[in-house]
Amino acid sequence: MFDMHAHIGTYFQDALVATSKIEEFDDVKNFKYHSYGSLSFINCDLNLIEEEIKKDDLGLIGEVGLDKRFDFSNQATFFENAIKLSKKYDRSLIIHLVGHQDVFFNLLDLYSPIPPFLVHGFTSSFESAKRIINYGGYISLSPRTEKTKDFKKLLKLPFFLETDMPTGDDETKTLKLWYNKVSEELGILPSVLEEIIDDRRTIFTP
Repeated sequence: MFDMHAHIGTYFQDALVATSKIEEFDDVKNFKYHSYGSLSFINCDLNLIEEEIKKDDLGLIGEVGLDKRFDFSNQATFFENAIKLSKKYDRSLIIHLVGHQDVFFNLLDLYSPIPPFLVHGFTSSFESAKRIINYGGYISLSPRTEKTKDFKKLLKLPFFLETDMPTGDDETKTLKLWYNKVSEELGILPSVLEEIIDDRRTIFTP
């Protein structure tokens, strides 16, 4: 089973491992599927991300995004420039989105179409998820999504599953329980759900 959004821990091949700070770039390269990101909202970090993806044909961009819990002064500019970088190099974005959905969708309006993108840890509404998919994006659901009012409705859409945890024993245990839970909700075997997600994830992890 594949973890669509994890962080740096012990080596695990079946995960897309993202970074949120530039200090992690050297370590994330050790993982088969990886992305270079920053949640500093400092534009010079984008220059370092660009340097990495120039050298790394498989590296994605992320996590980057918007977060209402932090100072907003440079977030929109930073995310806009990340979208430009995605288009310039035809690399997918792994997006961290906590609030500011109006800004998010306005930027998608402005720059669409962009390469396929993933909004990780999705806990928003079914309507927002449909809008993301209409823009060519995907949602990834963590165990936190189970607590949202639209959880069962979200399972009717194309989705991925994630832990948002450092790779390792705790992550793999959480991932197995999460796949079991979602497959039970769907009325299918976990192995069938694994196959569905494995086929779908090749968009991001060829």
